[in-house]
Amino acid sequence: LQTEGMKYSEADFLKVCQEINRKINRWLTTKDFASVERILRTELNKSQPIQIIINTADLTLQQLPWHLWNFVSDYPQAEIAFSAMDWYKTEASIVTRSKVRVLSILGDSQGIDLMQDLESLKILPQTELVVLNEPSLAELNEHLWQPQGWDILLFSGHSCSNFNTGYIHINTTDQIAISQLKNSLTKAIANGLQIAIFNSCEGMRLGMEIADLALPYGVVMSEPVPDEIAQIFLKYFLTAFSSGSTFTQGVKEARLKLAGWEAEYVCASWLPTIWQNPAIPPLTWSDLCPSQTSKPLKLLKTLFAASLIVNSAIMVGRSLAWLEPLELWAYDRALQQRPSEIVDPRILVVEVTEADTNRDRYPLSDRTLVEALDIIEQHQPAAIGLDLHRANPRDEAYPQLIESLESNPHLFPVCAYGSEDNSYAPPQGLSSAKLSQQMGFSDLPVDEAKNSSYSFFRANASSIRSNQKVRRQLLSYDPSFATKSSQCLTPYSLSFQLAYEYLYQAGIKPLKVNSQEQWQFGDVTFQEMGRKYGGYQQLSGRSSQIPLNYRAGQPAKRINLNQLLSEEIPPKLIANRIVLIGYTASVARDYFDTPYGTMPGVWIHAHMTSQMLSAVLDGRSLIWVLPPGIDWLSMLSWSLLVGGFVCVVYKHSTILGYLALGSSIFALDRLYFLVLINGGWLPYIPTAIAVFTVGMVVIFTCRQQKNRDKSIKVNT
Repeated sequence: LQTEGMKYSEADFLKVCQEINRKINRWLTTKDFASVERILRTELNKSQPIQIIINTADLTLQQLPWHLWNFVSDYPQAEIAFSAMDWYKTEASIVTRSKVRVLSILGDSQGIDLMQDLESLKILPQTELVVLNEPSLAELNEHLWQPQGWDILLFSGHSCSNFNTGYIHINTTDQIAISQLKNSLTKAIANGLQIAIFNSCEGMRLGMEIADLALPYGVVMSEPVPDEIAQIFLKYFLTAFSSGSTFTQGVKEARLKLAGWEAEYVCASWLPTIWQNPAIPPLTWSDLCPSQTSKPLKLLKTLFAASLIVNSAIMVGRSLAWLEPLELWAYDRALQQRPSEIVDPRILVVEVTEADTNRDRYPLSDRTLVEALDIIEQHQPAAIGLDLHRANPRDEAYPQLIESLESNPHLFPVCAYGSEDNSYAPPQGLSSAKLSQQMGFSDLPVDEAKNSSYSFFRANASSIRSNQKVRRQLLSYDPSFATKSSQCLTPYSLSFQLAYEYLYQAGIKPLKVNSQEQWQFGDVTFQEMGRKYGGYQQLSGRSSQIPLNYRAGQPAKRINLNQLLSEEIPPKLIANRIVLIGYTASVARDYFDTPYGTMPGVWIHAHMTSQMLSAVLDGRSLIWVLPPGIDWLSMLSWSLLVGGFVCVVYKHSTILGYLALGSSIFALDRLYFLVLINGGWLPYIPTAIAVFTVGMVVIFTCRQQKNRDKSIKVNT
């Protein structure tokens, strides 16, 4: 490229270059090499970085412009490098530093301007720059031996090659061979030296000799180089490399940009040549700065981004009720595992059993009901709940039954407003006051598998399925919202009426709807379930429904109808108690599915009544959930905490990393259970999915870091 000694005119030289291009590609398509290229094109992806490393000691082969190969043109991210014949991986010391250490050697500057190289170095980010201006050999050796080590070594100045040795002119009088720096360079490599740049002429021998020392990366100029091209190349390369490109891609970018100068400097892009240790993974600028915070900070950003994206996606899916079946399943499972509770002493259930219906017939006769109610009333109960529908007379005792219902202010019969069957209407002949104030509706909210918005019906035995469960309690509703016309005019549920009556007699105040339009009994507020509540995402939000916190065990003492009629029970079993009468005989088909299995309706009403009394009188917790937004933050916190824990453990052991993830999900499961014992319904399924997904992302990221040494290399 220099005018001195040139044998061709510029036009002739261009023709020679073009001919070299043709001959190289003709040679590389011969039979001996075509199979190699065919394998490369079959196995490699054009979108991936590809490093082709040529392993040869032949100087002629090294000086060929391999970048002209058509394969390199067809694969935009492919680049050519050379390696030592006997390459090996060195074990560098672990050096922690916050800046990239650069040793710049400004050698003999006769006829060239080395200050431009220095200016290119000064603008590098996070760099500690040390400049040796025309140093002596002793001074250069002393700096290379510094224990804090170097990341980049740059020589700018004159150099030359003589037979098998390359020389650098470190000052105006001394030219030294790489062999004279062997010990100090070996020590510098052991202390972390990653890159050596010889921005000088005829550097192929220099590249070969530093490659023999197992230096990770080096770049030299293969032929004499004009001063301006050397300056421009260094500027282009350092800009690309410090901006995020790998070392080889940075050299390629700089080389391609040199093509823009070839009108003035013919074939300038042919000069930069990479020497690389094949055992070393791709190198970036951030790899040269292994501070305590850089890699953890990058991983922390990945962890936070993954947690944010995953949790947001899960919350969107949750809001669409995609997770509702799983959440309700987990809720049921946790309820079943709770420790048993004692029987509520305030409630007695009189079961109308199969034996009772066989003896008296089904439905029970009016006379039998009158007799049973008279016996119960004699023992002065606090309230009576008659969970038996009696819209029409059964025998001549019906007027007596109506009189008993009408005259007893503590007796609450039932009707069903959600049924079109007239059999579930109120008893005929009751006054309007009794119909509106001393009735209770028996309708129960049932969760449907395909539609979680509540529905009400009286189940029959043949209709019970595991995907229809009673998990909620309806306290009251506004009849104006009823979807169908009904004779059942009471706005209050049977359990509400019974609990209200008991608490009224106990002197509990207040018993009213508070300013938030929620029922408040004493200090306890029964907070209504909105459209979204815990695992529910599509409730109507138009009635006073609350989650049903089933008693873990039997909610009341029990006797059967025959025992009651035989007066075999002590009066104290009834006195001052709430007495519920209902069918448990299968012929009544009054069964519902619950988290505790199939249960007669009368027992569900007992659970509901007990829930209200226990909350007000005993301080037993109602089911509560996290406020909107806090549940998402709790999920995010869990995934961040577990993700960080898994990352720390996985770095030390792959198996322990997976165990850490599994144990974290188990801990979440136990926490969910312990909180539910105290009434808290946490977003377990969404959190578990978020923790597992984020944990796997972290494991994958850590694995990628471990496998970063695996890059595509082809040795020819």
